[in-house]
Amino acid sequence: MTDLATLTTTFAIEWGDCDAAGIVFYPNYFRWFDAAFQRLLKTRGQTQDSLKETYGIVGTALVDAGASFRSPGRYDQELTVAVRIAEWRRATFRVEYAGSIEGRQVIDGHDVRAFVKADPDGQLSAMPIPKAFQELFGA
Repeated sequence: MTDLATLTTTFAIEWGDCDAAGIVFYPNYFRWFDAAFQRLLKTRGQTQDSLKETYGIVGTALVDAGASFRSPGRYDQELTVAVRIAEWRRATFRVEYAGSIEGRQVIDGHDVRAFVKADPDGQLSAMPIPKAFQELFGA
């Protein structure tokens, strides 16, 4: 997973990130995935707040997520996560993640996010993803 639109970032695995067996408690991978996505946004000069201001959205809502756990991560290791936007649809986009420790693949994941706005009645609904946002990622 390497191209110009890919960000690679690292996270220290702390004691509190692990379960009783001494391996990473699985929800932490999803926390790191989200943090990697937010870091990717920042490399394009964006944050969730700036997306709200620029496009009038509530945020990039998660509509699907998944992961394949390949090998355990443990306390005091460093997790490297590569993140990229892999697919664009009208109102959603797919983000893919590849996590490794010392070159060993430990997890592959994805999420699908939607540009979500609040309707006048307070209901949330997806809106088309602006081309300007897609172009920030080479689309």
